Amino acid sequence: MNPWDPSRTPGGSSGGDAVAVATGMVPLGIGNDYGGSLRCPAQFCGTATVRPTLGRVPDHISLMPAEPAITLQLFMVQGPITRQVRDLKAVLKEMSGPDARDPRWVPAPLQGPTLPRPIGIAVTTDPGGQGTDPAIADKVRKAARLLMDASYRVEEVEPSSVMEAMNRWLEATGAELQALMGPEIESYMSPDALKFLKYWIEVFPENNLMAYMQSLAERNRIAREWAQFQEHHPLLLGPVNTIQPFKVGYDILSRESFQEVILSFRLNMTVNLLGLPSVVVPVGLVDGLPQAVQIIGPRFREDLCLGAAELIEGSIGSLTPIDPK
Repeated sequence: MNPWDPSRTPGGSSGGDAVAVATGMVPLGIGNDYGGSLRCPAQFCGTATVRPTLGRVPDHISLMPAEPAITLQLFMVQGPITRQVRDLKAVLKEMSGPDARDPRWVPAPLQGPTLPRPIGIAVTTDPGGQGTDPAIADKVRKAARLLMDASYRVEEVEPSSVMEAMNRWLEATGAELQALMGPEIESYMSPDALKFLKYWIEVFPENNLMAYMQSLAERNRIAREWAQFQEHHPLLLGPVNTIQPFKVGYDILSRESFQEVILSFRLNMTVNLLGLPSVVVPVGLVDGLPQAVQIIGPRFREDLCLGAAELIEGSIGSLTPIDPK
C-alpha cells in the first residue's frame, strides 16, 4: 500500500522497494525499469530514483529459464531508489562496474565532458498533448523556475515524437507479451493479472511480424531525432506519470481506466524505448500526496540529470522518511 494513502497504489513494479525506502525501513532499494517501474513508484511514494542509460549498469538474471526477449534486452535497466539524490550518485557508481555476463555493458565514464553554459533544458508539462493533472503540471513549472534561477536556459518545448515513441514501445512489447503468454503461463496468473492481460489484448491487438520488426526499426529514427534535439536542449524536464497515485484496482476497473493509466506512462515509455537516462526527484506535496518530476538526459549523461535534480532537491528538500499512516 502507498504510505501516504493506504487506499492508493505505491506504483509498480518496484513499489515495495519504494515503500521500504520512503518509510525508513531500508536506506535504498534496487529495481528495474521496463516502462517506468522505477520512476512511477518514486513519484507515488516520494523517493528519488535514476533510470540509467541502457548499458550503464550490467544486467543478468540467472534465474530466467531462457534469454530475455528483445524488448527486455533493449528497454529494461536496473537502478536504485533512495531518499536523496546524493545517495543515487553513490549507489549508481557502485552498480556501474563491469560484469562479463552482460555483453551490453559499456565502460562509459560517470562524469561526461563539461557543456557550454547555460545548459539548455526543454520543459514539457503535457508530453504529447494528451492531458496532465493540473497539480503535476504546476510542479513541473515550479521545478523549471528553480532551474532557471540556477542559470539553466529553460524553454517550453518537446521533441515531436513522444506519442509515436510510446506507440512503438506498446507495439513491440505487446507483440512479445501476446506471443509468450500461453495457457501454461496464464494458469499461474491471479484473476486481477488475467483481467489486466485481457484489457491489454483488447486495447492493443496482436501485431504481425512485420509490424513488430517495423517498430524496432523505427526506434532508430526516433532515437536520432531525440539526439539531434538534445544537441540544443541536453535535458528535458517533465512529469513522470501524468496522473496522481490512483486507487488500488483502478487500472483494471474498466477498459477506459486501463487506457488512462497506460497513457499516463507515455513519457516513461519513450525513455525506455530510446535507452535514455532519467532521474526522478520529489517536488513537494499536494493534498497529502507526493509530487515529482523527471529529468531526461542524453545517453550516458546521468551526471547532467543528477546535477539538475540535486539543485531542485536543494531548494525543496526531501519528503522522506515518513511514518506510514
